[in-house]
Amino acid sequence: MKRITALILCIVFLLLTGCSGSSEKMNVKLCFLDSEKTGVVYEEREISYTKDEEIPSLVMDEFLKGPENSELRTIVPEGLRVNEVITNNNLIVVDFSSEFVQENNADNLLLRTCVVNTLTAVAGIDNVLILVNGDNLTDVNGDVIGIIKKGDIVSDQELTQETDALITLYFSESDYAALISETREVTISQNETTEMKIMKELLKGPEKKNLQRTIPAETKILSVETKDGVCFVNLSQDFISKNSGGISAQTLSVYSIVNSLTELEMVDKVQFLIEGQKVESFIDMIFNEPFVRDEGLIRN
Repeated sequence: MKRITALILCIVFLLLTGCSGSSEKMNVKLCFLDSEKTGVVYEEREISYTKDEEIPSLVMDEFLKGPENSELRTIVPEGLRVNEVITNNNLIVVDFSSEFVQENNADNLLLRTCVVNTLTAVAGIDNVLILVNGDNLTDVNGDVIGIIKKGDIVSDQELTQETDALITLYFSESDYAALISETREVTISQNETTEMKIMKELLKGPEKKNLQRTIPAETKILSVETKDGVCFVNLSQDFISKNSGGISAQTLSVYSIVNSLTELEMVDKVQFLIEGQKVESFIDMIFNEPFVRDEGLIRN
């Protein structure tokens, strides 16, 4: 009887502790971005596994957690989940949730690169197929991307390609009577749009001493995206709550953005969003509809 009881206890212990196989440890390399989000950097991390088939799923779990090194950045969008990971010899099929597809095409490229770099850093994995809720991942033209081979991934050099450009920005006169243009030479990185660069430069403020900044310094640029000629500018609540210079200053604040962005051929109108939502009004302006360029506010 004692032997039977001991055997039962042993079986229960094995079931509870998962000791059907011994646990092993290995170091894996996770692909993240540098502090400027212009190049990829690997971070080593230790994982524990019992079967080789578990490794890709465990690697993806660690990847979604983001970097432990505070100097590195993740491109993983909030809420992204892995629905399923299937191993087929040297091919890994990863099915992600819908958050995998982001509004910014450059971010999509970076995310795809980091996922493929991370998985193909595991010995024996040479090919990756990315699905989104069971459907094939497509590129900006709607073409199916399909299986990505280890040699097809974007290199560091491609990620850090830069383009020099001249942009026209509009800032306020010191008395908030009109907008004055300021031409600036900037460098636009591979993962950055011209629209976003314009917003970042506007947020820095003018270089000319006789001009005034038009965007509150506390404002955060959450996203900038152009669709069908409309540039959607998503700003933090600070743009409204910290914008306290009076009606003239606030009007120029809005149109400094509108007129700067509509300098681009692909932008006809600007739609403002605050924390991702349309706001009905701001000062005496209807704020939930797209703004068109106003040349009357510009003084040459």
